[in-house]
Amino acid sequence: METVFDWISLALFCGIVTGFYDYISRGNTLKIASFVLFIALSTDCAAVNYFGNHKNYIVAACLTGTLCLVISAVIYRLRKLTR
Repeated sequence: METVFDWISLALFCGIVTGFYDYISRGNTLKIASFVLFIALSTDCAAVNYFGNHKNYIVAACLTGTLCLVISAVIYRLRKLTR
């Protein structure tokens, strides 16, 4: 845990895992598109961590911003579907 991006990627990954668990525990069937989305978000967390550790801060910051936007869109979409 050397850089800020280590902590950011860890926090986002924990949020993704919690969201995945919440999605599954509500009785939703796991469709392949949903699973691929969660895998893609997790891979993006790994990329943020990688670029942050290799001092590519601009790339890591851009990926972090993109990841936050996608997570926000997913949360909005899942809340809309469950109502």
